[in-house]
Amino acid sequence: MKHRLVACTPAVAVAVAVKGALLLATIAVAGCGPDFAPYDRLTSLRILAVKSEPVAPAPGDTTTLSALVYTPPPADPAAVSYQWSWCPFVGTASAGYPCLITEDQIPTMGGVPVPFDLGTNATATLPHNFDPQLLMAICDGMPGFPPPPDCREGFPVMVRVTVRTDSDEVTAVRPLKLLLAAPSAENVNTNPTIDGLLATVAGEDKPLDSMVELLRRADNPIKAVVKPEMAQTYDGFDDEGNPAPMIRERLYLSWFVESGDLKFPRTSFNSTTTTPFEELLKNTWRPATTKDYPQHTATLYVILRDSRDGVGWLPMPGTTVTLGAAP
Repeated sequence: MKHRLVACTPAVAVAVAVKGALLLATIAVAGCGPDFAPYDRLTSLRILAVKSEPVAPAPGDTTTLSALVYTPPPADPAAVSYQWSWCPFVGTASAGYPCLITEDQIPTMGGVPVPFDLGTNATATLPHNFDPQLLMAICDGMPGFPPPPDCREGFPVMVRVTVRTDSDEVTAVRPLKLLLAAPSAENVNTNPTIDGLLATVAGEDKPLDSMVELLRRADNPIKAVVKPEMAQTYDGFDDEGNPAPMIRERLYLSWFVESGDLKFPRTSFNSTTTTPFEELLKNTWRPATTKDYPQHTATLYVILRDSRDGVGWLPMPGTTVTLGAAP
């Protein structure tokens, strides 16, 4: 069984463990999971994203963790097993993100101890029952703990999930911030949402589904439906780490397909540039010929992220379309 370890962030150096050998790879697009095919083409078991709800739990909250997992056909998605865990202090990517403290040290952080093991269900929960004053003391540096983390936007911890099939195994890690106080109503961080996907056929935008036929070896325009207000405004910090009021979140769309190529594996929106919001939503999909991909249908996955760890995908995350005959 092969095993891969990846990090769920927009652009990150990740440690990739394959058959026991630890390699260092740089992934410059959003998502989770390296592959020998183009990164945005789905050919093997993948963890495409990991989401927390709420995004950043306040003291007393419990966040629910879920993963968007791709299983290549004819594998049964229900046959995938899960293993969730968390750690408040982790090592480097090149070392595989090891946990640097033991569960015995958790009571020192205050609150009821939370086991590192979060279970084997498809979703997991992590309660934030830690004393904010003790967390702030650890952020300032406390004897017996690793060097203090950057706690300007909350106390950062790491969530890990491993998914397995009979022949493959993938582990993904993602950061999660435990807030040190309840946020104001204006600063509540919510996960962004995608309202739908469209394909432009004969000059008309149509909902992207199995009734839409896309041409092989042709650039088919596709579009995500996302409201501009998904880029929330909040009081935070600028790129230099200085306090800044009314910052607008950056948004990132990650695109994955089973067949062919996309023009962009990732599209983005940054309000500080002159790029229109509409450019975040647009892409083109060029499905492969029947020689390279004989199946009559192919599936597209799109994940929306914001710059505060928010993640969203469609309720039915994989959108399957019909492919026309090879030209």
